[in-house]
Amino acid sequence: MRNKTLLYTALLTSLMPLISFNCAKMPQKYYRLKSLWVQNRNQITPNDFDGDGVDELLMQTQIQVDVISQEEQAYYHSFRMDQYPGFSAYPLPGAKIDSITIINIYSREPKRCIDLMAYVREGDESRYVWNLFNFPWHDVSARGGYEQGIGPIGMFMSKGRPLLLFRLNTAYNLECDRGLLAYDLEARREVWRFRCAPQLRSWQFVDIDDDGNDEIILGSYAPSNMFHVNDTSDDSSYVFVLDNDGSLLWHKSMAGEY
Repeated sequence: MRNKTLLYTALLTSLMPLISFNCAKMPQKYYRLKSLWVQNRNQITPNDFDGDGVDELLMQTQIQVDVISQEEQAYYHSFRMDQYPGFSAYPLPGAKIDSITIINIYSREPKRCIDLMAYVREGDESRYVWNLFNFPWHDVSARGGYEQGIGPIGMFMSKGRPLLLFRLNTAYNLECDRGLLAYDLEARREVWRFRCAPQLRSWQFVDIDDDGNDEIILGSYAPSNMFHVNDTSDDSSYVFVLDNDGSLLWHKSMAGEY
């Protein structure tokens, strides 16, 4: 090992004059990152609202939501939210500038609520569409854990029917779920729920068996919170493959904790 180190040091030393000579012939350049704008926002979600191939930004503060251009030169919407404090707004796929539909997730004891809200450009008045579903609220101090977490990850075509997929997560609360939830917006109901012990961290929709329907490939990590669900434990990370209807095709343990 010592001989290799000495050899690499000698080689680098011999090349230094050549490197210095070539760099001296190059024009001197300075690179500096320039800030286009700076904002203090709780959450920023990109989405192509006007269909021009360039994403606009849905920006959230503690009390309102703004929809602006990437360069922050045009404000298309600005509206206050009634669920202060503690809400998360996500644009629904297909949302447009003149009629923005968002998924609004907020906590209000005794439940964590997931609502579908519509906002129109004329006057930026909100219109409540419907409550998708609620989760029971779990008191952190009383149970020593955290409440149910949920967030949309995208639309998924299940045998020609578009479903909105949500990632379910929790930290230490064994009464809550980890996994995926599929919701049919047209039928206004939960279609299926996949439960697992580790926390899901990545997902891909791929037709791996060439049947014309995408399967769901899930990656996870192991926080080791003593979860044991459906023949899995969160002291190991897994790869899961779900069929187009949300049923488990197979899973494989990949490693230990984290």
